[in-house]
Amino acid sequence: TFLFADGDTLIGCDSLANTEIDAPVDTNVSYHEPRFYNNSLSGSMVRTTLGSNTTNGTLIRTNDRNYPSDNFGTLTLKSKSNEISGTTITKSLLARHIMSNKSKYVAPMIDLQSQSLLVYENIINNDLTNEHLSEKGSASSKYVSRNIVLARDLEAEDIKVFVNAYKPANTEIDVYVKIRNSADSFALKDTNWTKLEPTQNKSKFSSDVERKDIIEYGYEFADTLETTNLTEVANLNTDSKTIHLTANTTLVGNSTFNDLVKLTNTNGKTDYQITKVISTANGGSPTITVSDTPFVNSSTIRVGKVNTDQRLRGFRDPQAPTAFQVTYFNTNDEKFVGYDRLAIKIVMRSSSTAKAPVLQDYRAIAVSL
Repeated sequence: TFLFADGDTLIGCDSLANTEIDAPVDTNVSYHEPRFYNNSLSGSMVRTTLGSNTTNGTLIRTNDRNYPSDNFGTLTLKSKSNEISGTTITKSLLARHIMSNKSKYVAPMIDLQSQSLLVYENIINNDLTNEHLSEKGSASSKYVSRNIVLARDLEAEDIKVFVNAYKPANTEIDVYVKIRNSADSFALKDTNWTKLEPTQNKSKFSSDVERKDIIEYGYEFADTLETTNLTEVANLNTDSKTIHLTANTTLVGNSTFNDLVKLTNTNGKTDYQITKVISTANGGSPTITVSDTPFVNSSTIRVGKVNTDQRLRGFRDPQAPTAFQVTYFNTNDEKFVGYDRLAIKIVMRSSSTAKAPVLQDYRAIAVSL
């Protein structure tokens, strides 16, 4: 009945210093290395299984690393206090040795004095909340590179990132980049992360069994920014920055000064314009006045407000000086094309600690168009 529980106080015997227990912590077993020493002579055999009080034992390799498969079941090495119920202790991890022989004169041997089991837990989750924000984010497993400065007069306008990794099914690898233009007054650490789009082998997964099944994944800038509240334009002239909308006033009501809106002509990825809102007016003919003259004269253009989490993200701008150069807005709503500083962040995700991707290496290529 001597167990540790939430809220208990530990007191040092000599120092009398004290602290309160937050919680006895259990360890999920992602993989393990048994140290079970045995000797099997000819005609004899030792088979070892590992399981728990709720999971049937599964055969494992001794003196080798084991990666349990999905059908193995989740194993948890509990704190001893969490194994105690009243005066009963129910062990959370059980190893069983099954010995057999063909002759009564020969038997296998197990060294019970030196048995041990090394267990490992992957610190990983499946949460990308706020990962686009600088020095924030809910992902548990991530890598962040140092800041990289390109050579003078060699600013880049695109990027290609390649990641060599072991990525089993139900896991994911996300790649982010920070970029900064030489004319931008903000430091790289004060800019947001841009989530890159997977392009190469994005639907391909590694073998659950073969740990050396390394796959090369590719990532690039997104073709556009995501928007909401799409509507149609009633009147639009290329000599005016005022857009007359249809009777749908949702966009006007949800847009304010310096919000970003997207004007889409024939294709939302290659034929559009991102511009800032200067003012809005609601009434019989709702209007939005923008900072840039619309790029085409058309009465079928759709307009959408750029999502808040997208407004500081880099994108391939078809209206850039050279089409599809990477463009971004900083926190002062200033627009920049290209970059000379960057940093890379790689986030690994999984819904189970029993399975996780493994990065072998990566390389980033700053591309000039």
